[in-house]
Amino acid sequence: KEFQGELKRHQLTATIAWTRGAGHAEVLAQDAMRRGVNCIVVCGGDGTVYEVVNALADSRVAMALIPAGRCNDLARALRMPTSLKQLAIAIAHMKVRPIDLGRVGDRFFATVATLGFDAEVTRMVAENQVPFSGMPAYVFAALLLMFKYEFQAVYIDADFGEYDGKVLLAATANAPAYGGGMKIAPLAKLDDGWLDVCLIRRASRMAILGLFPTVFTGHHTVHSAVTLHRTRQMRIVSSQPLWVYADGEPVCTTPITISIEHHALQVVVPPSPKHQMASA
Repeated sequence: KEFQGELKRHQLTATIAWTRGAGHAEVLAQDAMRRGVNCIVVCGGDGTVYEVVNALADSRVAMALIPAGRCNDLARALRMPTSLKQLAIAIAHMKVRPIDLGRVGDRFFATVATLGFDAEVTRMVAENQVPFSGMPAYVFAALLLMFKYEFQAVYIDADFGEYDGKVLLAATANAPAYGGGMKIAPLAKLDDGWLDVCLIRRASRMAILGLFPTVFTGHHTVHSAVTLHRTRQMRIVSSQPLWVYADGEPVCTTPITISIEHHALQVVVPPSPKHQMASA
């Protein structure tokens, strides 16, 4: 109701629709598109965004975000306002920015797709196996898993070449961070037409334990077990099926092909400070 009131100040109207479970946000977005809306506002976290993105990809309908989820990594990367008043101003000015989307099979993602250790951590958090939310949940799950997770054998064929060996994780990033701000690919950009790939190869358990805290600042990239690459397409095969999580959601198991879809999503971004002052 408060958000509808803020929109009304700008002669805008909105219909509120509540999700009823997994996958329902995508259905609601598809229904809204059929009604001819020009903007869909998502109130939730990266999982809700993931569903809506898969309805809006390659369309002219814009997406705006009210960050209200566990991690909100896309909203953070876009520097979206957290106040409803500021968001209403952004929608009223409809300053739209095209961003890229990653693609795993026939599913799109906005932030990071990953397999290996961090995918297992994400599964633990998603299944509420830890007593926290946001970044603390991922830290707690990672510490629980650290000394029992087995390195996975993978074969990777990408624009940057081939890799055949064991890894702790392979994270493919459209945005710099996941898990509530862990900077797995600190140089990744949402609109450059590239995916940034972080490979953490096999190393001693103590080395991995020392490496883990540095992911929060992006300084893990200087470790000898870590390599960063850029690609537009990548094929990953593993010795056993591994779950792939994207935007914190389970997508599929290996083998997979990951690619970039350049400027596949239109997102509403904050207007300039001058416009915000004029609308206050």
